[in-house]
Amino acid sequence: MNNRVDFIKNLSKLFGNGIFSFISEIFIKKEESIITEKKIELKQLPPGATDRFYEKCINCGDCIDICPHKAIKKGDFPYMNISQSPCYLCDDVPCSKVCSTGALKAINSWQNIKLGLVGATFRCENYEKSEKICYLCQEICPFGEDCIEFNGFNLPIIKKDICTGCGLCIATCPQKEALCYFNL
Repeated sequence: MNNRVDFIKNLSKLFGNGIFSFISEIFIKKEESIITEKKIELKQLPPGATDRFYEKCINCGDCIDICPHKAIKKGDFPYMNISQSPCYLCDDVPCSKVCSTGALKAINSWQNIKLGLVGATFRCENYEKSEKICYLCQEICPFGEDCIEFNGFNLPIIKKDICTGCGLCIATCPQKEALCYFNL
């Protein structure tokens, strides 16, 4: 492991289970991913995927064809790659309603839907600045200030109970690797 990751782990142990621990956990996971792999592909199932998605999906491509933002890709099964093409949280969620096999359940509201989890790292350009110079993640987020706040270090804090994991903040962030995504 490298010294930076070890340093963060030790700080996390020192400060316990508070906000710093959560942020450092995300930072460490991201750092370890960068160390072990150069390119990370974040495959996520389409919105509305049921527990039996792999049993029921016949890979017909209907959800892929109806997605207006082309966020759903074709593979062994339909998937989304949040790191390349975020989910735009369409109002009517057409991808979830077109499925004829029940692999995707119809979604009428984005409330309580989780595609994944986004977290902030210390690479945010606001980090330790006297004032916030960038708000793009908060501005693009469909839930805005309800989902993303800034802490005393001017780092974005993403509320995991509100975040859907759509990836819009990641796609918009000018500072690459300031935000990271985790599959649930």
